[in-house]
Amino acid sequence: MNRVTALLSRLCSILVPNSLVGQLVFTFSAGFLALLLFSSIFADHTRQYFFLRNFMADRARRMTDSVLLLETARREERTELLRRLHYRGLQGVLLPGPPELPMPPSEFKAEASQLLRRYLNLQLEEIRAPDLALQRREGEIHTAPSGPALATVHTLRMPTAWEGIKASAYRTLGMRPPKGGIACEVSAAMPLEDGTWVMFTDKLPHLPAVPSFPVPSIILVELFFVAISMLAFWLIARPLRRLAEAADKLGRDLPGTPPLEECGPREVREATRAFNRMQRRIRDFIADRESTLAAVSHDLRTPLTRMRLRVECLDEQTRQQLQRDMSELQQLMDTTIDLARGCSAEEPAPLDMAALLESLEEDRRDMGQNVSIVDPGKLETLAPLRARPLSVKRCLDNVLDNAARYGGRDGSPARVEIDVEDKPDELTVIIRDHGPGIPEEYREKVFQPFYRLEPSRNRNTGGNGLGLAIVRTMTRQHGGDITLDNAPDGGLAVRVSFRRNT
Repeated sequence: MNRVTALLSRLCSILVPNSLVGQLVFTFSAGFLALLLFSSIFADHTRQYFFLRNFMADRARRMTDSVLLLETARREERTELLRRLHYRGLQGVLLPGPPELPMPPSEFKAEASQLLRRYLNLQLEEIRAPDLALQRREGEIHTAPSGPALATVHTLRMPTAWEGIKASAYRTLGMRPPKGGIACEVSAAMPLEDGTWVMFTDKLPHLPAVPSFPVPSIILVELFFVAISMLAFWLIARPLRRLAEAADKLGRDLPGTPPLEECGPREVREATRAFNRMQRRIRDFIADRESTLAAVSHDLRTPLTRMRLRVECLDEQTRQQLQRDMSELQQLMDTTIDLARGCSAEEPAPLDMAALLESLEEDRRDMGQNVSIVDPGKLETLAPLRARPLSVKRCLDNVLDNAARYGGRDGSPARVEIDVEDKPDELTVIIRDHGPGIPEEYREKVFQPFYRLEPSRNRNTGGNGLGLAIVRTMTRQHGGDITLDNAPDGGLAVRVSFRRNT
């Protein structure tokens, strides 16, 4: 059961499009196609009923015409005349009295037998009583004729709706349709004016069916409906697509995202209007927060400066401790403000990532750290990345700082490797160390501000817990993200991705 469900889910994922326009067009087109098919099948059943009436009327006309010829001929000439009338499956024989015909084998054939008998009587009436037949046709007499004609349908095969579909499809494709069509065998007996009877047997072993199912018309109408649906739903979904693009851009570049034009259906205009209000409120909130942080930063710098001047009057040991505490406070304040501001003040520009990674490697080596690029050949084909250069450099610097600080093992210096994965829509920088890694339950917590795996607050054993939080904020403003994974052979692999064409 699970395998069948999985197979159906996979089939639906292949057949049903993922986009809103595609799903709407698929649903409406499938429903319209089903409506066309059901309507055509119903019309085909109606057509078969009228075809059966005409078919039985034609059988009756052949037989009554033969009766008229027999009645105009002399008695000794009728046998020869019947022999000459044998054509296209019609055969007749003279009988001294009425024969006993078998009952029809099914309800459908009984109904067809009654229809044939009715037409035989009507046409005999036209031959023998023209005035009465004329009155009946003009509506003056409404009762059905109850003449002596007898009729039984032995075999009657008419093509089903499905056979009509197949035959029309074969003809549309220029192929020969499969054998089928109409097969009929009927027996009818009628009296002549001199009291003798004539019994006819009419056999049609195979008659090609009239191509009635409109497969080409259904295809043309369905294609026209699909084209109209695609245009209509595209016009409806276009404002939603613009809204989604604006929402994505809002998360990466709030100041540079203009208000959306309010257009489209009423519901879409209301959603756009709500989005513009949300955007305006977020922008006002961030502006208020940045101005508040700037004011706090300015107000804190003044007492810190006074404190630095006053500690100069203290003894050497006390002065060094207080200066170290004030430097830590200053760095914590600057880092917190940077986290709050993110990289919104910097304008995007083309960035040579190959040059940036090479400079980071060289700077770290100058600092005595074991940092290397895994495959320098990859850097030769790197296309420029449109991003905020200082923000990208700071992201990678923070990750490299953590790798160099925590990536060692058993007291040995950390060994850090830099690799890249370049895709058309995304550039990923992979920074890997060979340290103890991070347990899975802590990989999300380390992105929280001021959270540190090292429990002490000693600056000599770690930072202030804001480095990874700043990296995540900046990468997401570039349309990317940062993920942490433990390597199979040990160490932590940090993947920092930046979206291209942002």
